Amino acid sequence: SNALVMCSKAGEYAGHFPPGHRIQQGEGIVGSVGMSGEMKLVNQVYDDPLYIPTLIPTQSELSLPIRVAGEVVGVLDVQSPQPNAFTDEDIKVLGTLVDQMAVVIENARLYEAVQKELAERKRLEGERQVLIYDLGVRVKELTALHHATRLFQNTAPSEPETLQALAEILPPAWQYPEITVARVTVDHKEYITAGFVETPWMQRAAVNLP
Repeated sequence: SNALVMCSKAGEYAGHFPPGHRIQQGEGIVGSVGMSGEMKLVNQVYDDPLYIPTLIPTQSELSLPIRVAGEVVGVLDVQSPQPNAFTDEDIKVLGTLVDQMAVVIENARLYEAVQKELAERKRLEGERQVLIYDLGVRVKELTALHHATRLFQNTAPSEPETLQALAEILPPAWQYPEITVARVTVDHKEYITAGFVETPWMQRAAVNLP
């Protein structure tokens, strides 16, 4: 944006400025300082063609640019109802204040940038963990399918041995294999893994055999 927005104000006449008061770069004394980046001291504002009259009884005005990394990011503007109100000492003190404000603004920007970077890294790490988890689940599923395929391709074991082996393949493929047990029922015969107990928490599916 080419506008300077008033972020803070103080003094007897501060209430004359509405919230969000702004001035365009190059407009008025403040805008000219924002554009040029040079301090401007006006001992009698009505003698300066850049001055824009307001309801404030300003007679003298001092504007100083606030620079961060060589860039003008704001303007400190001080006004007085007295002409020739600002001394060399005032300029020195306000110049020091402006330098301190620049440091504060730069630190705030750095802090915000660091927080954004940390938030982005956290988001990416979260996505990475989800991807790793999803891949792990898929690997377990594919491993179970591979073992089941090899089991059915092997004609050496008997049917009860095959069905018992199938039951043993299932728990490692589930989300929490350490607490998962399985049961395969064929022709009213059950093939279960160690520790099997029927509970309300179960998954069940019918299998049609050729």
